[in-house]
Amino acid sequence: MSERVSRFCLAGLLAASALACLPAAAAPPSASTEDAAALAALDRMGRALRGLQDFRVTARSWADVVMDSGQNISVSHETDLLVSRPRGLRATVRGGGAERGMVYDGKTVNFTSRAGQGPAYYSATAAPPDLDGLVSWLATQYGIEPPLADLFYWGRVPQENVESGREIGAERINGDWCHHYAFRQPGVDWEIWLQTGARPLPCRLVLTDTAYPSRPRYVVDYRWDLRPRLPKDAFVFHAPAGAQRLPLQAVTAGEPR
Repeated sequence: MSERVSRFCLAGLLAASALACLPAAAAPPSASTEDAAALAALDRMGRALRGLQDFRVTARSWADVVMDSGQNISVSHETDLLVSRPRGLRATVRGGGAERGMVYDGKTVNFTSRAGQGPAYYSATAAPPDLDGLVSWLATQYGIEPPLADLFYWGRVPQENVESGREIGAERINGDWCHHYAFRQPGVDWEIWLQTGARPLPCRLVLTDTAYPSRPRYVVDYRWDLRPRLPKDAFVFHAPAGAQRLPLQAVTAGEPR
């Protein structure tokens, strides 16, 4: 289940739901007007994300894992992502009793993994020379999604699957005023909150997988630092002490990821 939700997030699926109640005194706009306005907001967000050079984003996420009994079990993660375009990325993900890391310097991408107090592992391989190429290459070559990979895809995905979309209103998310939008498409309902002002960066994302009877959800809150400190060794990789090196396994044609 968590993999399914992650794929929805990565693809930046553009859809909408009719969840809002309009004021009684106002005539509701046509669905096409609502859709166009909501999708335009996503386009603005995509431009804002692509315009970022150096940034740090910390995210707290919760994903429902569907048990064999049909019960949803919530698993949480904390992610710290430091980026310097076009050739620098460092990410750490903690949650579920494990810690994973990723470091990219424009030439090599490195991964680390450790579960609880168990042994540490790492992998390294030559990589494409820029972040955009890296994200798509990892997905195609190894079936790997970098942490918060959706942030690199917004605005680059076709919108054919959009059914409807509308703005719900404005509210505070972690102290910031954000515009709330709701979307729907086959198999998934989702909502996104975008910061008000000149940079409509995402504040929160919620996905509901409607293909499962239990309607499991994925929720992530983002906090942005657009002037992060970048030490000289920010993207220099050091393998954990005693870590064992493992090869990355390429995905073969037709193999599920």
